Amino acid sequence: MASLQLAELTKRYGASTAVDGLTLAVDEGAFVALVGPSGCGKTTTLRMIAGLIEPDGGRILIGGGEVTREPVHRRNIGLVFQSYALFPHMSVFENVAFGLRRRGLDDVDRRVGAALERVRLGGFAARRPRELSGGQQQRVALARAIVIEPRLLLLDEPLSNLDAALREDMRAELRRLQQDLGITTLLVTHDQAEALTMADRIAVLNRGRLEQYDTPETIYRRPANAFVAQFVGRANFIGTSLAVRPESIRVLARPEPGYETRAAQVVVAAFAGAAIHYTLRLDDGGELRAHAAPEAPPHPAGSRVVAAWRPEDAIRLPGTAR
Repeated sequence: MASLQLAELTKRYGASTAVDGLTLAVDEGAFVALVGPSGCGKTTTLRMIAGLIEPDGGRILIGGGEVTREPVHRRNIGLVFQSYALFPHMSVFENVAFGLRRRGLDDVDRRVGAALERVRLGGFAARRPRELSGGQQQRVALARAIVIEPRLLLLDEPLSNLDAALREDMRAELRRLQQDLGITTLLVTHDQAEALTMADRIAVLNRGRLEQYDTPETIYRRPANAFVAQFVGRANFIGTSLAVRPESIRVLARPEPGYETRAAQVVVAAFAGAAIHYTLRLDDGGELRAHAAPEAPPHPAGSRVVAAWRPEDAIRLPGTAR
């Protein structure tokens, strides 16, 4: 049985449809990321699941039971928001204990202590949120969400307020915690790297509709259409039916056998540490982007080159973006 099921879930705001008949099933213990451009309906979907927004149509089932019209406090869901929403006047302990006390649950000291140990904040119970770093505040928000032992954990852009290095560290921490606890988790993110590295499956939304729902590798290597190809990762479009990822394109001084090729000129050659990022202007007026290994022969701006890729690396697109 799926831990979470959405059946034809719909939300409208006047003449605008934010979520349009969304159907989705999330397996028990899975980590699923909802991605898509601003206004695609991902946060609205999360808030309907949480009970913060009432849907106009469809059904929400958690653990096989319908909760579509149930209030928030009866859904047993853990929530972590972008802002963390910690109470500044309360200690870390009291912030984490808040949900337990509201539910009238006992053994508060043990539960809070265990939750803080889970997020590696065992010695921080007496501190106030203002005394913590951004990463530590995020861990407190996570501890508050998991201390109630929820059936479902909902994360709304939880890492977006962190700097790049800390965000990368916290991805691994959050994934470890989720796997240790086995909590079914739904993450809303605009960060494709977060979705690709953290999720078991990714749901790509566009204009309130589901474009593709699959494993990160399948979505990246076999996107359902042009929209998915260009939204998840970067893609170069060759005509209307093919796409090639930048890392699959080689920048050569001359054609080599076994490759599809296009003559081009280097517009930009930018060193990016792990790769050299090229922007190539094709002779037919189009542009391609290529990511070459830093040890590959360099091609400065203005150079005449050949953009080359193996036929098996081209992605054949079965459909086009809406």
